[in-house]
Amino acid sequence: MGKLKFHNISSAIDLSFWHILAKKKLEEMKLEDQILNINGYYSTNNNPDIAPVFRIISDSFNENAAIPSNSIRIRGLLKVFNTKEDFISSSKPPLLQKAAEQITSENLVSFILLVYADLKNFVFTYWVGFPVFNFNPVEYEELPIQEVNLQHLKVSLAEKVDQNSLKSIFGINKTGEYEENWGESDIICYLDPASSTDFPSSVLRNILGLMSQGKQFGSKKFLAIKNGLSSNPQYFTLERSKLYNIEIPETTKDFIGWEANSKGKIQAKTIDLRPQLDPHNLATSAVDLNLKLMRWRMSPELNLDILASTKCLLLGSGTLGSQLSRNLLAWGMKNITFVDSGKVSYSNPVRQSLYEFEDAKNAVPKALRAAKKLQEIYPGVQSSGYQIEIPMPGHSISSTEDHARENYLQLESLIKEHDVVFLLTDSRESRWLPTVITSALDKICLSVALGFDSFLVVRHGGCPSDDRLGCYFCNDVVAPRNSMTDRTLDQQCTVTRPGLSYMASSVAVELLVSLLQHPLRHKAKHGDSTHLGILPHHLRGSFSTFGIASYVSSAFSKCTACCVKVIDQYLNNGFEFVKMACNDPDYLEEVCELKELEANEKLLADELIEIEDFD
Repeated sequence: MGKLKFHNISSAIDLSFWHILAKKKLEEMKLEDQILNINGYYSTNNNPDIAPVFRIISDSFNENAAIPSNSIRIRGLLKVFNTKEDFISSSKPPLLQKAAEQITSENLVSFILLVYADLKNFVFTYWVGFPVFNFNPVEYEELPIQEVNLQHLKVSLAEKVDQNSLKSIFGINKTGEYEENWGESDIICYLDPASSTDFPSSVLRNILGLMSQGKQFGSKKFLAIKNGLSSNPQYFTLERSKLYNIEIPETTKDFIGWEANSKGKIQAKTIDLRPQLDPHNLATSAVDLNLKLMRWRMSPELNLDILASTKCLLLGSGTLGSQLSRNLLAWGMKNITFVDSGKVSYSNPVRQSLYEFEDAKNAVPKALRAAKKLQEIYPGVQSSGYQIEIPMPGHSISSTEDHARENYLQLESLIKEHDVVFLLTDSRESRWLPTVITSALDKICLSVALGFDSFLVVRHGGCPSDDRLGCYFCNDVVAPRNSMTDRTLDQQCTVTRPGLSYMASSVAVELLVSLLQHPLRHKAKHGDSTHLGILPHHLRGSFSTFGIASYVSSAFSKCTACCVKVIDQYLNNGFEFVKMACNDPDYLEEVCELKELEANEKLLADELIEIEDFD
């Protein structure tokens, strides 16, 4: 006879579980701190001298998750704290007691996992408690294993493994036959995760506690099954199993069981996932963190999926394109394409955040460098760049028709492939063709323009209809023409106050994000609202007043870029129509009947003069 000792169970938490927990905390739990149900499992083991291990895996939130065939599922609790201070100051005994309430003959081991998740740094502070009955040492005697008919028992165990109906505890009679009602059996059998043959695991401790609570006192025989099992009795042995004769102790509902850390102290543990994570995945999680936190309190209705899936085309990769693309990244947009015909010059890097001195030194194409730089900033973005010269009204293409046709077809293809188009180019006429194509294809289109100390952001209306918002050109009564010839130096450069591009680009991106939250998207009316606020049509900002004002204007029936007649010409004649508009700007005014409007206005003016003369 001797005093019985027990091997404590240790936790082994898969890295995948922490990933799942982080995702659930961000997207589902948020600020909730309720105790949740989770599960794990322990197994018998063929390797000698293995400490009893309990595993928590990625599927531990699923109560019906598959586990290895020779394993026992155990059910426990999870509490995630919102602050580290709450984690430290929380009263631990009541939490362990709550986990102990889960201990039954069907669930011999219970646990509670306390966690504080620092999701900004991917560091988890946690503590696992395995409640076990606290009682004085008990007397035991180790009996010869030959008292058990092991062959009969092996057949019964193999059958249970095959049927996936293995129990953590059961009984056998004197002939070794399996009995479900273990309380009255000659020998009580249980699966013991401690493969070491010196002592049993604390699973036996809880069996003794349950029997004591049930007033089942006296001496009983217990068989600790320590070997790994199989559905074929020929593939396993029970050679390391142990048979004990134990006097059932008197117990109270007093529990101990907090797990020690790596230094043997009864304290919480910390795991830093950063060294184990792929840097690209780490960046993706970090980028998404702030966005998902918005849904905790500030904007629970925020649709992040629509933002992540939106494909954005930026026509212009300079001052506006650089700043605007960074804002798109911050909102979690992961598909951004740049178009520009220029190369990085020495004046660009200080104002355009995607370029550096070496880019100017090597005269790198802007669109290509911008796409690459964006990937350097955030490897998870799908970014590409295209050098395209957009065909423009008033810029003759007679001598470069083939090149212009190629540019036209490539631009048209890119607009078709994307959900949103930003017009960010330097000249007014370079925005005409993209406006025509986006109107015809009913794409979301936003135009951003800079003055010296003011900016304009306008969202274009939907496809041509009687009731829609105007486009960038709807207030014009003349067709766009070549505005780039005969310019002085200050007119050739973008001369604006340096901070203006940041302000204009941020306003444009915020307007897009709000539009994407509205069910009508770009067809929403001026003044409509979402959970993020109102949806204006025009926004004009000024540094001279440090203010932003909103305006609205309806589509012009004779607009040179979005009226029905222009769209019909584009759809029916394609590049031939574009070629005519480029070679002869007056042609556009004829198509949309601006010439006729001008003639009628002149006639009306002449009539008014005649009336005045008569008076």
